[in-house]
Amino acid sequence: MALKYDTRQYPPTLTPDEAAELMRIKPTQVRQLLRTGKLKGKKPGGIWYIPKTEVLAYIGLSEPA
Repeated sequence: MALKYDTRQYPPTLTPDEAAELMRIKPTQVRQLLRTGKLKGKKPGGIWYIPKTEVLAYIGLSEPA
C-alpha cells in the first residue's frame, strides 16, 4: 500500500523540520543528508533551506498537478 502525501500544505522552500515531517524521518537525519550532499539545500546565515522539489525527488514523488 502506497503512502499518501498532500504536499500542497508545504511551502516551496522547507526547513529541516518541515522536510523531516514530509519525509517521515528525524530532522537530524535531514541535516545529515544535507551535509553529505544526498539532499540539496542552501544554508545562508546558518539555517538550512531545502526546495520542496528536491525533497519530493528524494522520496520519489512529484508535485500534484
